[in-house]
Amino acid sequence: GVAALARALSGHAQIAAPRQSQDLRFFLQSNFRRYVTPSTEVTQVYAARARLYAHHHFYPTPALQRDPNLVSFDATGGYLLYSTVTPRRIFCVAPWVK
Repeated sequence: GVAALARALSGHAQIAAPRQSQDLRFFLQSNFRRYVTPSTEVTQVYAARARLYAHHHFYPTPALQRDPNLVSFDATGGYLLYSTVTPRRIFCVAPWVK
């Protein structure tokens, strides 16, 4: 499943695989709730982006900054279970993601 997909993606020359795990879980409720104001359900976009970019220990950020053709990924299988909220969270924080 997800592990096989992550291995296949990691072998591509233009993909910089995450360093520690492909299962980062950034957009799952347990991690993402700290960026949502409970009373209004408004996402604190800049704080969430800063935290996402600060994941140097997960993402190979220097390599991604040097080469604009490189991409990385997050292969968290749990995102499939939360398909109604995860796409909105991703779009809110990183609208350029495809």
